[in-house]
Amino acid sequence: MDDREPWPDILTLRYRLAPAVVARASQMLTKGLAKQSGSRKFGWLTWVCGWVVIFLASLAYFRLRPDLAYDLPVFPLLATFLFGLFTSLVVVMLHQRRLCRHLAELSAAEGDSTLQIGAERLREQTRLSAREADLSLARPVVELPDVTLIPLGTFGIIVPDSALPEGRSRAAFIAEVSDRVARRKAAA
Repeated sequence: MDDREPWPDILTLRYRLAPAVVARASQMLTKGLAKQSGSRKFGWLTWVCGWVVIFLASLAYFRLRPDLAYDLPVFPLLATFLFGLFTSLVVVMLHQRRLCRHLAELSAAEGDSTLQIGAERLREQTRLSAREADLSLARPVVELPDVTLIPLGTFGIIVPDSALPEGRSRAAFIAEVSDRVARRKAAA
């Protein structure tokens, strides 16, 4: 099979994901989706600006209320605000890291995967689970080193390059999946 031949109606791929690949893909999926949506560009700036607005609004509230018109200790309030800001940042980063590790451990237990991509639905079956979704839920495919990610709703399908049919390139696979997704979205 080569890139010029038509793809079968139901594309079936079989593979086993290494935990390290899943951990890396999970981290990159978050970054890749953020980049595609544009939120990564100003994500941290927006987050910090939101905290500053909250801080200034609470400061103004305490300053402008007549029944609370006493000297507000701004330095301790600012220190508390900054502590909360950076603590929440650390908690989010640690949670993300723990989640990626957990997904990697789960992939080791799941064993071999069978992925079927039809004209309307995508189905992934492992020893422990089965995931199925309508192709209209798919977001743009994310290319990573040695794997392709197909984001679907709240989960993503990781397809290693080694799972592609012999003679088929990653570019042809991505084009075929993207075409099926576009046709399904147009029909839905």
